[in-house]
Amino acid sequence: MRILFVCAGNTCRSALAEAVARARLGPGSGVEVESAGLYALEDAPATPHALEVAAQAGADLSAHRARSVTRSMVQEADLIYVMTRSQADALDHMGADLGDKVGLLDPDGDDIADPYGGDLDAYRRSCRRIEGAVGARLGAWRAAADGPGE
Repeated sequence: MRILFVCAGNTCRSALAEAVARARLGPGSGVEVESAGLYALEDAPATPHALEVAAQAGADLSAHRARSVTRSMVQEADLIYVMTRSQADALDHMGADLGDKVGLLDPDGDDIADPYGGDLDAYRRSCRRIEGAVGARLGAWRAAADGPGE
């Protein structure tokens, strides 16, 4: 099972979602997670505030480098989670056959605000939302990785 998290720049929200999901799933989960941005500045590090809130959440973003989402990433992913409805719309315009594999990370269908340029509290709010969304989906991801009948 391969999950792709997508946001605008891949230095805050999608990077946090990837790191939190990786930390919560642990090794040997059978779930691969990665992240990318619609408008990423290639190889940019996670923002300092993202590094800090990730560490507070028990996740590590120190080696993270931003990358742009590609058609092959989208095609290879089993599930794609975006932070906003407009990001889902942007992925639809990539020309890849997405089927029903794109959805908002927030299980309630709410956008997760971009903290970029904001203060540490804005990052904490986004990280809490991301942690909650990832936590709500862990069971389904693990079950899907285990496959039917196992």
